[in-house]
Amino acid sequence: MPPVPSSCRRTLLRTSLVLVPLLTVPGLASAQAGGSDWPTRPVRVIVPFPPGGPSDTQARPVLAQLQERFGKPFVVENRPGANGGVGTALAARAAPDGYTFIWVPAPTFALNPLIYARLDYREADFTPVTTFGTVHTILVVNPAVPARNLQELIALARANPGRLSFSSPGAGSITHLLGEQFSRRIGVELIHVPFPGAAPSLNALIAGQVTMIFDSSASALVQARAGAVRMIASVTPERSPLVPDLPTMAEQGLDGFDSTGFHALYAPVATPAPVVHRMAAAITEILHTPEMTARFHMIGALPTGGPPEETAARMERLKAYWAGVVQALGIRPE
Repeated sequence: MPPVPSSCRRTLLRTSLVLVPLLTVPGLASAQAGGSDWPTRPVRVIVPFPPGGPSDTQARPVLAQLQERFGKPFVVENRPGANGGVGTALAARAAPDGYTFIWVPAPTFALNPLIYARLDYREADFTPVTTFGTVHTILVVNPAVPARNLQELIALARANPGRLSFSSPGAGSITHLLGEQFSRRIGVELIHVPFPGAAPSLNALIAGQVTMIFDSSASALVQARAGAVRMIASVTPERSPLVPDLPTMAEQGLDGFDSTGFHALYAPVATPAPVVHRMAAAITEILHTPEMTARFHMIGALPTGGPPEETAARMERLKAYWAGVVQALGIRPE
């Protein structure tokens, strides 16, 4: 082979000196591998609860905007069961290729590991993407219940021990634990009636089958506006900006309750970082448009967004809080 002319060697050297810095820019190589052309096919988002619940009402409008932005379908796949465990386990086994995400209500990682001795998923199986909406829990009753504030409800329970009931999306859910906590604090037995999901649980209250429920603001506000339920108290340290006229439980004489939650998007661990950050950035932009902000307020949620690190930090704080509640109630994993 003839020797390379010196002019060509200089050209190759200059080219290599230009290429090396580009290839060593953090994230560039991985972005080329996993983010620049994503998505090229439909993306599924697993919602591990039945259709019609708070998760659905937040997920679907945002996914419709993502579909419009990226030009590919973003499909909701409802996989209910075991307080979200069925769908979450399915997502944990999915390929980390950027085409499967899981819509995670905070209890999935903050509470379920404290309740269940065995889960078919671990938080370590996932990587956070972003937080969708902050929700506040509201204690609501059927409109036929003769109580218009917390003290009247407590008096009613004490006058009818063992007769008032509360529904929940399942044993071990946050709604269930709040009901047990409330029952213990007022010193009256309340009947727990579990249902397979948030929507059936709320429907039971609206139908008059149960007395009360600790419901997400995402559904409680909608039903209260329609006259289907009556709001009694906000289960937050301070009044919710979504319902500033509704007193907290502490303001009505019963402190120590805080159920400020959120819904977040996670992906199977090892999903390409460029895809994760691209998804987080797109969702954050969508959430803070005037139209989506107004829509979230209408469904009882505060749009959040933000980078993956913020979602991870919020989850850690919530895990610490619920660990204290579970310990105080003396609940052991089963």
